[in-house]
Amino acid sequence: MIEQKTLQSPVSAASENSFVMVKMESLTLLLDEVKSLRAEIATIKAAPPKRLYTNKEVMELLGIKDKLLKKYRDDGLLAYRQVGDKFWYTQTDVDQFLASHYYAAYREAC
Repeated sequence: MIEQKTLQSPVSAASENSFVMVKMESLTLLLDEVKSLRAEIATIKAAPPKRLYTNKEVMELLGIKDKLLKKYRDDGLLAYRQVGDKFWYTQTDVDQFLASHYYAAYREAC
């Protein structure tokens, strides 16, 4: 048999004699979900803020000109966000671009 508890409803403060029947199983599931959401919020708060770069900053980082940056965007090699005529890049976008074009050394250093 499923255990049931009676809880006073916080919905109506004017009616002090109102009660809501809640299954203990439902309450446990709800509490687990709240704990999960709190943990997720804590993780998001702990994460460093994402750095956004402009076209000019990415060109300086990569040592390239505007036409090559546009080619990388158009060819789908470099992820970006666009608002109107402004382009924005995250550090993750740049890191993924560089990682996808990584070639390991084939010779050992002397």
